Amino acid sequence: MYTKRRYGFWMTFNWSKMPFIYSALYALLLTFVFEYLYHNRNFDISINWQPLGVMGIAVAFYLGFKNNASYDRTWEARKIWGDRKQF
Repeated sequence: MYTKRRYGFWMTFNWSKMPFIYSALYALLLTFVFEYLYHNRNFDISINWQPLGVMGIAVAFYLGFKNNASYDRTWEARKIWGDRKQF
């Protein structure tokens, strides 16, 4: 657990360095495959936007509820921590 008051950008980046590198390599791989293997062929990746919109709304609601629950837990812990008696 990190107990200091503040942490900077680079500290946060160090915590999430490996997922960032994996996702960047994955994106580069997909870009390479599309640009160099399928770009000159008649290959169409387009999909309909309506299902993506519905899934996006569902994900937004899910993340909103998760964020609200997380904030409530954090606020409850802050109240308990502030209510402790000093020795």
